[in-house]
Amino acid sequence: MKYSQYQIFKLIKFLNEKYELSNLKNVKIFIALSALVMIMLLSAFIPSNKSELLKKATSAFENEEYFKAIVLYSELIENNSRNANIYNNRGNAKLKIDDLYGALNDFNQAILLKVDYAEAYNSRGFTFAKFDNFEKAISDYTFAIKLKPGLASAYNNRGSAYISKGFFGKAVYEFDTALMIKPDFTEAMNNRGLAYARNLDAINALNDYNRVIKIDSTFSEAFNNRGIVYFNARILDKALADFNKAIKLNPQSAKAHHNRGVTQYALNNMDASKIDMQKAKQLQKNKTQY
Repeated sequence: MKYSQYQIFKLIKFLNEKYELSNLKNVKIFIALSALVMIMLLSAFIPSNKSELLKKATSAFENEEYFKAIVLYSELIENNSRNANIYNNRGNAKLKIDDLYGALNDFNQAILLKVDYAEAYNSRGFTFAKFDNFEKAISDYTFAIKLKPGLASAYNNRGSAYISKGFFGKAVYEFDTALMIKPDFTEAMNNRGLAYARNLDAINALNDYNRVIKIDSTFSEAFNNRGIVYFNARILDKALADFNKAIKLNPQSAKAHHNRGVTQYALNNMDASKIDMQKAKQLQKNKTQY
């Protein structure tokens, strides 16, 4: 039975009026009843069913409250250890806090429970890529695509793995496929721009970064990447403007601070360069410690 907060507070008021705490017996009774009230009070805040708990877990993940999401998904798993989706969801939450081994365990469990779970293979592949194990990552992405050919994120992730291996032409093909499936997939556009840039194709790289920014003007990484293209072309004023924007959108970006520091140095702004380089170093140190 779940009690309303109003009912609980009325009971507390009644107990205060009922028992005079002038003798030990009444004190003991009051303590025992207070413990019962605390249990009832907790019940007022605990979700009453699994669907409500799942909604809370999903909401926590969407609001970037990843630790809370993990706790809620864990509670769901305690109630139903055979649900592959919940293991996959908890694994994705663990990825967000860089608990790579925990995430890998959850994706493995999800796959054991549901051997044709394309999204779990895709997520496990992403985890392998975080470990720099690109062969295993590509293998998982490929199997995810075999199971679900319309899974755009798997093509995008496989493209990113190919960039890491230096296969830029293959990477562009993967991003093209992802964008055929999902034309407004800004992450794939940004990554294709990165593949073009790594292959020294600045024009196509700029085109992709411009498209991303037109669709989503809050995509900080696209500003950072476009700034790199401008810097390499020695268009330093535009590079600086893009790094400024990237940092405004994401003040915790060590990469953007570093790149702006290098640009300030090239512009002979030594004090500003030193500040940015120190900030980048501190942000990277904090990330490593975390």
